[in-house]
Amino acid sequence: MKRMSPARAIAYGLPGLATLFTFTMFTTYGLYFFTNIVGLSGKFAGLIMTIGTLWDAVTDPLVGIISDNRDPRKGRRRPFLLVCAIPFGIVTWLLFTAWDFVEIQQKIYFIIVALLFYTFQTLIDVPYTSLSGEVTDNYDLRSKLATIRTLSAAADKLGPYVLHFSALSVRLVSGSVIRRVKDTKIKILLQKNLIP
Repeated sequence: MKRMSPARAIAYGLPGLATLFTFTMFTTYGLYFFTNIVGLSGKFAGLIMTIGTLWDAVTDPLVGIISDNRDPRKGRRRPFLLVCAIPFGIVTWLLFTAWDFVEIQQKIYFIIVALLFYTFQTLIDVPYTSLSGEVTDNYDLRSKLATIRTLSAAADKLGPYVLHFSALSVRLVSGSVIRRVKDTKIKILLQKNLIP
């Protein structure tokens, strides 16, 4: 392939946008969510993030090896993207859902969901990063694909802003954020509209 339509180029960039958007959301909002919304201690919230990062360090090379050794006729990279996209969305939703569990159940739940989040993120991101080599042998097109992937990754920086305005609109519409916050000082600040 020597040329790629703009629609195909945009489609190529979407998986990177999705995985990095959710990853940025988790790394910027995760500690706040675990401590102020769920009510876990800061130490345990940090432990969840650390366990996930260590798990990611193990799974990244494993997924790379597995995808490199798949039969090329069946597709080495694309099946990972197709199979893992919907479960990744579900796991991301579960990661930011606070259930009314007792503390030990919450801790176990969020460790398991964080591990699943990092696993599915790896199952999509590692094969996706290698995909440009499978798409074309043309050096210029590979460079363009790498640029598209990088621009998609840069677009994920909008995630925290979207999240902030989403939380603000939820608070304005229903007040549910105020009801779910367990820290009394933050709840008072939210009620007085001192925290947007």
